[in-house]
Amino acid sequence: MSENILLIQQYLWVWNIEWYEIISRWWDYEVIIYQWNVYRFPKPDRTLNMIKEKQKLDIIAPYITINIPHFTLVQGKFITYPEIKGTTLDQIENWYNEETIATLVKFLKELHSIPLHKFDFLNDKNSDQKEDHKWLLEFVVGLKNQLNQKLKWIVDNQTINNLYYYMDELFFNFTSPNQAYVHSDLQGKNIIINPDTKQISWIIDFSDSRIGSAELDFCHFAFLPDNIIERFIIAYLWKIDIEFLERVKFLAKRDIIFEITDTAPPSDKYILDKLALYWFIS
Repeated sequence: MSENILLIQQYLWVWNIEWYEIISRWWDYEVIIYQWNVYRFPKPDRTLNMIKEKQKLDIIAPYITINIPHFTLVQGKFITYPEIKGTTLDQIENWYNEETIATLVKFLKELHSIPLHKFDFLNDKNSDQKEDHKWLLEFVVGLKNQLNQKLKWIVDNQTINNLYYYMDELFFNFTSPNQAYVHSDLQGKNIIINPDTKQISWIIDFSDSRIGSAELDFCHFAFLPDNIIERFIIAYLWKIDIEFLERVKFLAKRDIIFEITDTAPPSDKYILDKLALYWFIS
């Protein structure tokens, strides 16, 4: 029995845990399901992130009318919250009806309206800007090297250079006038649908939420069919703002960078199709 299961036993005051499920193991934490609850155990160097995540959710919750996870911090070692059941949005075909779009836009308006000063604790007052810039430079160089290793066998040098240019613009030059508190990973797998009512019941995974460009929360809808993104933007802004739309599409293309450099990258065909969709290759 793992050390984490023993901690759950201690927390619940039970002597025997007959059944549990480890649903996934990521690089930074382990997730265990037991008795309709989720227990998440971060690695020691991720504990501060976990504490900040709980602080963020405590701030966000009063502003949001849709269900979001409510964490309980347990002895500074793990967090627990009720198991969330349902179907994820990405498992439903033709989900983009007006009701679903309206629900998501309402959520975004609520989230983006939270006063930014409430998240001052996220700012590291002791951070060194020179060191931050050095870290970013090293990070981008590392990504470029990984991209080159993966792509040099399947695309020409011009395509790789197009990606490099895009990355420089993305990481060093992009700006947006729309700063807000953003979910930043609002995609189908983080939107839970009630299988009976077919309505959105939960929005989950705020681990990457932060102050950033409001356009980030539209990125995963940017290249859906039937101009879905335009319907999102009109519902959000009450008009179609072409500059806003272009910023969304620009930011949306960043996903292919992280997909290619993932530890288990997608197939070459998937990568080529995405590169063509995002205009990196013709």
